[in-house]
Amino acid sequence: MNFRLLFLLVLLAGVVTTHASTTCAVICEGDSLTAGTGSTGGSNYVSQMNLNGLYGNYVTNIGHGGDVISANSAATDALTSLTNTIGYAKQTVVMMMQVNDIAVNDSVPIVTTNMLTWQNNVRAKFPNAKIMWLTSMAANLGTTLNARLVEVNTWLKSGTANIDYVGDLRADPRLQTFSDTTYYDPDGVHLNNAGYLVMATIVRSNLVYFNRVNAEFYVRKDGSDSNTGTANTSGSAWLTIQKGANTATSGDIVYVATGQYDEIVAVNVSSNLTFIGSTATNRGWNVTKSYTQIRTFDCNGTNVSSVEGVLEFGSGSSYSKASNVVIRGFGSATGSALGVNMNIAVTNIYLDRLGLANPNGHAFTLVGQGHTVTNCNIWGTNGWDCFRIVASGCLIVNNMIPVWSNPGDWNPNHTDLFQSFGDNFDIAKSNTISGNIVLNAAGCQLGNVTDDQEVGDISYWNWFNNVFVDVSNTINLYSPGHRFLNNTFVRCGAISAWTIIYGSSTAGHADNTWILNNIFYQCGDPTRANRGWYAGDVVSGLIANYNLVVGTGAGTTKDSSWTEANGINGSDPLFANAGANDYRLATNSPALAAGTNLINFVSTDANGVTRSAPFSMGAFQTAGAGDTTAPVCTILVPSTSINTPNATVDLSGTASDNVGVTTVPPRCRYKFAPNPRADRQSSPLLRTGHCRPPAHTLDRSSRNRPTRSSPSRSRRRNSHWAAWPC
Repeated sequence: MNFRLLFLLVLLAGVVTTHASTTCAVICEGDSLTAGTGSTGGSNYVSQMNLNGLYGNYVTNIGHGGDVISANSAATDALTSLTNTIGYAKQTVVMMMQVNDIAVNDSVPIVTTNMLTWQNNVRAKFPNAKIMWLTSMAANLGTTLNARLVEVNTWLKSGTANIDYVGDLRADPRLQTFSDTTYYDPDGVHLNNAGYLVMATIVRSNLVYFNRVNAEFYVRKDGSDSNTGTANTSGSAWLTIQKGANTATSGDIVYVATGQYDEIVAVNVSSNLTFIGSTATNRGWNVTKSYTQIRTFDCNGTNVSSVEGVLEFGSGSSYSKASNVVIRGFGSATGSALGVNMNIAVTNIYLDRLGLANPNGHAFTLVGQGHTVTNCNIWGTNGWDCFRIVASGCLIVNNMIPVWSNPGDWNPNHTDLFQSFGDNFDIAKSNTISGNIVLNAAGCQLGNVTDDQEVGDISYWNWFNNVFVDVSNTINLYSPGHRFLNNTFVRCGAISAWTIIYGSSTAGHADNTWILNNIFYQCGDPTRANRGWYAGDVVSGLIANYNLVVGTGAGTTKDSSWTEANGINGSDPLFANAGANDYRLATNSPALAAGTNLINFVSTDANGVTRSAPFSMGAFQTAGAGDTTAPVCTILVPSTSINTPNATVDLSGTASDNVGVTTVPPRCRYKFAPNPRADRQSSPLLRTGHCRPPAHTLDRSSRNRPTRSSPSRSRRRNSHWAAWPC
């Protein structure tokens, strides 16, 4: 049987030297999926992309069957095709080649390694090529293999593979159910003609996005909206960002110079616009067009109304991205604003390296499906939730939440770090919370995930490799199918006495929940030995084993109410340096190599280290001594002293580390009002100045985070302050 395994589109676009028009050649290289075996759609797939009239007249389809990546035959063909068209100025490679490797029962680490090898071969031969991977849609391959497909998709979307763009086919609801014969053949693997049209439309939109011809416009404080906007001079640049949003057309870039722009920018005229700031400050964004990119802005949302988000993604904004954006002080004395808000169901919003500080409203409200929130730094709250999730297939990964605490010990606003309710038949399925670090959430509840209607609309969340420290209250799981795998809980649940509550006879059931390979360190009520791990109503399908629990003192054994066949009761996990918030394991930790093999679900640890059997307990696979020396940051003050209250000051900074990291050049500039209060703790954003690292030294250096969009990132490893925009 020919499973769909290897789908490769090679787009070669450029300006032909003999004339000014843009041409492109599209080579579809794949297997039975693109060739159309078993269906009527394959032969129409190329025409359904509808590229000829838009780009040129060379579109062809080459089909393979049964290949796996390691065989490399398709890779060879693709490299040959690229070589034959080397005269083109641009090359974009779109790949989907993971399915057959999964179908032949390769493990996820092997598959992802093969994918990276293929990608590196392309980069080595064509260093200027753009690379886009397509995720795999649902297929009738069985429970285990489908779980591996989902994990590979998660890996792709996490950004660890240094990919320029990910086209998420599975995020489209029409390609999520292989038994739906509206789009699939009866075999549940191949697409029918309608399914090919869905796939072709997604691919085409990405190709259009990648290979658009860009015009560049400029905005600056001494410009005028009556100018042309075509040059970075006062006589040519526009005065407002809104002028750029109203005038630029698909594919254009709007550069915004340093300054304060008192605007909530509405992106509602053209799709495929990119806005790039240079320490520019504005009030917020309201996006209703797809493929909008917002980079490097400082948004002060004080005057944003309570029904809006500082970053508002409305109808039509799917596939948009915000990166290196600071959101601070949002909300006002009379109302609260949301940090990032989706006011309607949208698809694939990508949020990377956002900094949110001093919120007077929820930090993130996610609605729709396929969203990613990664590498963000989120500070403080006045009693609001950090993540409200009414969306499916989302990734919340590698974020830092060093302060999310309420005034006092508990707050009637019922503050949650992660919250989702199904009382209005909202849907939130198959979300992944992975690799996040929460250090101080006093007076907050870790989460409340409730399927009030008991119909499975809120279900099957993954909680992998997280570190939760000092979260006062429990996570209530009143919905089925949660998987808590390899998390580290430290002093969590002191108010509730439990860390995880898995179901309630009145609120909802958490059937089929897994709790494996976790560490519960000094959790629950410190005065009671029979609290501090997980508990709940009677549920079916509960799997809880290979966890470590220990009480308030090293070696404090829990009583007989806690029993696991392979658990560890009362042994200190021996963290590398808990005082410095380094929760890796010491070399003599009893949690090392003491877990069960979960390679089909958790292929790496919180630092991106590849896991292999035997698994360790907790968020980290390997031992480490811990880097306890914080990077050194130097702020350079202008020679002219400024004494005017509330004046803004331009500063530059350098940073260096003690582990071979070179000095960061003074490319980062910071502009903020000095904090007049003696209590600097009241303003974490000003306390860090975007440059000083938070007071922890958790080693993130082994994470293979993408560096293409941030050239200096490789010089900042081992300091999580890189999550703040520079």
